[in-house]
Amino acid sequence: MALKRPMDWISFGDSLSPLYPRGLLVVQDGFNYEGPEMVPQNFKLISAQKMVDVLK
Repeated sequence: MALKRPMDWISFGDSLSPLYPRGLLVVQDGFNYEGPEMVPQNFKLISAQKMVDVLK
C-alpha cells in the first residue's frame, strides 16, 4: 500500500539497555526544514523514565 503523504514516525521499546531500564521513545521527523531549505532528518531519543516523571 503506497502512502499518499509523508509520515513522521514514533517508536517505543522497553528494556533496550541498562541506560534505559524503563524503555526509550524514538521520534523521527519525516521532513526537517530550516526556512525554505530542506535539511537532513533527525531523531529525538527520550527516556521513558523521564516521561513517567513528567506525567506524575
